[in-house]
Amino acid sequence: MDDALSALVRRALAMIASEQPHGYRELAQTLSNLRVTLSCKGERCLYAESGRVRIAPATEGGVLVQMDVGTLLDLLDARCSLVQAVRTNRLFVQGPATQIARTYAAMTWFVGSLLQVRDASALKTALEKINDRP
Repeated sequence: MDDALSALVRRALAMIASEQPHGYRELAQTLSNLRVTLSCKGERCLYAESGRVRIAPATEGGVLVQMDVGTLLDLLDARCSLVQAVRTNRLFVQGPATQIARTYAAMTWFVGSLLQVRDASALKTALEKINDRP
């Protein structure tokens, strides 16, 4: 995940924490003791520590989630669901079944909470600009 996308994820997490505290707490609880490697324009690890959701360089183990920015945009625009993205090979998930189930729950909390923040459209516009870059 390139620096611009990492910064955007951090911004989204801060907005969720501020405007959707219940969703943020649920996301942090779901990610507790779980490492999710997000592969989208590079790799970063999403995890929770002491009740805070963090993004850091990728590590071994946990669950791998691969997608392109276009798929992420489609998820945010509700043009497809997480399940549809997996079934159409636009989203690839690999890891132990119990951890995949928790990752699905975490992604559901993240996307659902993000859709309810005030400046969700500004985040989407920034994501579209990232998608337009080579």
